[in-house]
Amino acid sequence: MKSWQAFTQLPMESRIQTLYERGEFIVSIRYYQFKVNLFEFDGSLVEVFVYHKDSTICKISRLEEDNKRLSFYCDQIQLPNIYA
Repeated sequence: MKSWQAFTQLPMESRIQTLYERGEFIVSIRYYQFKVNLFEFDGSLVEVFVYHKDSTICKISRLEEDNKRLSFYCDQIQLPNIYA
């Protein structure tokens, strides 16, 4: 994928397929009513928000370095120093 912007322009089904085929799953966490799967994709950390009651993917977003949710992931695994 050439850029994050190009990725976000894809239909949701294509984004999901691309991410699951070409991304690298890292870990999942529980966050309020969601299960959030964290992937490394095309040089970025990407979150997939899954509504746990019916397994619907609600949102796919890039996790920015200053996001407070990053600490939840760091508690679970050792991320590369560029993210910690």
